[in-house]
Amino acid sequence: MDDAGTLASRLRQQPSHYEVLGPAPAPLSRLRGQHRVQTLVKGPQRREMREAIQAVFLDLPEIGRRAVVDVDPVSML
Repeated sequence: MDDAGTLASRLRQQPSHYEVLGPAPAPLSRLRGQHRVQTLVKGPQRREMREAIQAVFLDLPEIGRRAVVDVDPVSML
């Protein structure tokens, strides 16, 4: 959960109009031998959230190699 915590912490440090929830274990917390956690970013402007996440990934590329971003997820499993 270290990467998810770092991502959430960095997102919270940025001035924004979005809310960061989590990280928390995913409903299926282990899948195919890998641990899974979720961090939810919600707000009125998709562009602002996307740019904030991209900024964290550019600053910490190792997180971007291990994270998956799902925009408008159909399911939170």
